[in-house]
Amino acid sequence: MSLRIDDQPPSQVEVGTTLTPPLVVSALDTDMISFLTVILLNMNDNPVDGYQWPGSLNKDSSREAGHEYATFSNIVINEAGYYKLRIQAIIMVPGAAAYDVQVYTNLIHVEESE
Repeated sequence: MSLRIDDQPPSQVEVGTTLTPPLVVSALDTDMISFLTVILLNMNDNPVDGYQWPGSLNKDSSREAGHEYATFSNIVINEAGYYKLRIQAIIMVPGAAAYDVQVYTNLIHVEESE
């Protein structure tokens, strides 16, 4: 199973505005993915309470064949600072333990509007 970021969110955004362009991730071999989530991390790589966005993978005929895509168009960060997003896919293998696959966005600077 591979997970990748196809479209990075912006590197700079104002507090309280939706990340545009939205984050887009894709995966191959998606049959065993139980769920996909995006988690906001602070500069110490710790999750920020209240900032998680669930997602689901779907086929997109306008993109690369064989991949499934998730678009996160509703991400809003309401606190100034430097952050990154962790995209996490939980994989359930029948008869075995669950594991996860993670990828990270570039740094996002969230600043107060002037």
